[in-house]
Amino acid sequence: GFGNNWVDRGDEKRYRKWYAFPGVELNALAGRSFARSTAELNLPPLRFSRVGRPGFFANWIRPAVFAGVAVTDPDRRSFRRTTGNVGAQLDLSITTLSALDLMVSVGQAVAFEKGVKARHETMISLKVLR
Repeated sequence: GFGNNWVDRGDEKRYRKWYAFPGVELNALAGRSFARSTAELNLPPLRFSRVGRPGFFANWIRPAVFAGVAVTDPDRRSFRRTTGNVGAQLDLSITTLSALDLMVSVGQAVAFEKGVKARHETMISLKVLR
């Protein structure tokens, strides 16, 4: 999946990591070897000037869309699987008490594979102590 936890302190864009493939559960694409590629479009953040209160306010929201393909066991034809995905993620930067920065991330992805029903994944994560 996305690789994020409900409450987290790691990188919010973990769908970029080698072990992540949004749309399927983590470790669901089993194989002895694999090849994976992802293309993404990160749009510029939309900055807010007046969203919230002095002790709790939103700074910006940043959208990203991505698509990828993963091939497991590319060197073994009888075991080879090819899976694709498309998805999007929104990251919302929030400041509380003028000192604590938070990141709320929401993502949605769908994975597809020949002969397998499309799989959907939704991710919601709160990153603290950025």
